Formats: sequence, structure tokens, C-alpha cells
Amino acid sequence: AEGLEKFLIMRLHGKIFWLEKSDPEEDEMLKRRIDSLSWVGFQNLGVPSVDVTLLDLAVDQLRSMDKFKAPRDKMICILNACRVINDVLKRAIVESGGGRPLAADDFLPLLIYCLILANPPRLHSNIEFVAAFRHPSRLIAEDAYFL
Repeated sequence: AEGLEKFLIMRLHGKIFWLEKSDPEEDEMLKRRIDSLSWVGFQNLGVPSVDVTLLDLAVDQLRSMDKFKAPRDKMICILNACRVINDVLKRAIVESGGGRPLAADDFLPLLIYCLILANPPRLHSNIEFVAAFRHPSRLIAEDAYFL
């Protein structure tokens, strides 16, 4: 099923990527909004102190999402970025001597920070594309949570 989904999407991508005529405008508007947040730093988000260079892989994964055509491949970029962020947070908590579990309150600000740094191309359209063309039965657990 994965192979068939990828095969069909690869063939049809150019015809189905922008679901709505307004999607390119939405992408540009979102890009400008994210650009306007470039001043935001750790101190503004209340995140645990982490080594910013450790987030480079997450930022790269988010930027690379647009290079892929298949919804699963785009989803893997999102998952990889989220896993990197999660690992960086775990490391920061261990290094700070804290034994508390990770929470969404720790994760979400770092994801926002990575999105601001990455400002992925066609972010709106890529998310809409995955939501529309990734079969719902395959959007379970981690996939559905991060989308």
C-alpha cells in the first residue's frame, strides 16, 4: 500500500499539490509571518536552556520537507524533526539534573523555535497535502499527533 500511494502521488504531484487556488498565497503569507518572528529567541519562549546547534538537524529536516513529493516522505521529515527536538530536550533535562518527565509545555516552544529558524518553503501547502493525501489509517499514533 505504501508503494502504491507513493507511485500514484509521484505521478500526480504536479496536478494535485495545491488543493486550493489560494494555497500559494497562503504559503507566502505564512512565510512572511514567520519571517516577522525572526527576532524571537529562547528567552521569549521560556524553553529550557539547550545547545542551539543540536537543533540544526531538526531545522534541516523541516526545510527538506518540500523536496519530497510523497505524503509519507514529508511526514517522515516532520517526525524526524520532532524526534530530534525530543532528544535535545531529554538531554537538557538530564544535564540540568532534573528528573521530571518531558511535557508538551517543553516541546511546543522548541518546535516553534525550529519552525521560525527553518521557515520551511510552502509550509501551509505541504501540511495540507499530507493531511489530504496520507491515508487516514496511516495517520495514527505519532504521525497524527505531530501533523
